[in-house]
Amino acid sequence: MNREFSHGITQPSPELEPDQVVEILLEAFQNNDDANSGLQTVYRFVSPNIRPYTGSFDQFVQFLRRASYSILINHRYAEVSPVQVRNNAANQRVVVYGDKAQMAVYTFILSRQKGNQYDGCWMTEFVSVDWVAGLN
Repeated sequence: MNREFSHGITQPSPELEPDQVVEILLEAFQNNDDANSGLQTVYRFVSPNIRPYTGSFDQFVQFLRRASYSILINHRYAEVSPVQVRNNAANQRVVVYGDKAQMAVYTFILSRQKGNQYDGCWMTEFVSVDWVAGLN
């Protein structure tokens, strides 16, 4: 099932700017459902460069459900800092507030794809976990 979010975008497009991609990813994380429709959207934005490391969709979901990334899934709200773009690389820091007084700071690192099926699209290279509080 491909759930359509309020922005109507569930896959990479060359028309999207880096901050729009992060917004799409945050909304997908926040509105994930039992069928993992949100995480399917997030997976579609994973750069082909790191797909060998993320593995299959099921492996990706298991990875995200680990403690340091789990706050992203169905989080209550997020605060984003301005995106920083330099050439074909971008990063944006995000503070995410989860359930049970959980909070985490992440940096989304994106790259503009070249020479593959996603040419011109901004996609996720890495999400660093900068700080986490409130995990059991």
